[in-house]
Amino acid sequence: MKGVYIKMSIDKSEITIYNLEKLIYERVCELGQKMLKSILESIDNQLMLERDRNIYRHKGKKTTVLKTMMGEVEYERAIYKFEDGGKNGHIFLLDELLGFKSVGFVNELLSEKIVELCCDLSYRKSAKSISEMTGQSISHMCGWNVVQKLGERVDERESEQAKRAKTNRSIGQEEVKLLFEERKCTKKYLRFAVLQKDRFNA
Repeated sequence: MKGVYIKMSIDKSEITIYNLEKLIYERVCELGQKMLKSILESIDNQLMLERDRNIYRHKGKKTTVLKTMMGEVEYERAIYKFEDGGKNGHIFLLDELLGFKSVGFVNELLSEKIVELCCDLSYRKSAKSISEMTGQSISHMCGWNVVQKLGERVDERESEQAKRAKTNRSIGQEEVKLLFEERKCTKKYLRFAVLQKDRFNA
């Protein structure tokens, strides 16, 4: 196995396991950001080449920032004007392909971590913890919005499942009298979203 070399500058008096681990973590996150940027833009370019040119007209590229567990990833993706069957508008084919379910371009992995922390801490403390962990600015308002959005999605999904059950149109193939499902933190963040909005000012 070949060694991994990371160029770094650190004073001998500051060499501790804590500082070394922190430095390595930061460098690995930076590498991950660059890799994700490269992959996303490469996929977007491929979509540009393979698109139906009769439907999608290239209208340039837009820069956006995706907040991830590795930090902020800034990248460009093409925007298209489309006309199809009387419908028209603008679309990012990359977003459609990846099925981004991000909240204000906070990716799902980071969103889940925010919600997990908000189950036990105030929004301000959760935002501070995430900011320190990922090296990016996450406000308590952002944390509050993430909890609200994810709570709404769970509520919508469960409402749809309830409607299906009432009309005997459930998706499952086996009928049981009672079903228990344990989902980490789901009840808590739904309770946040509906009953504890005042914690936004905590």
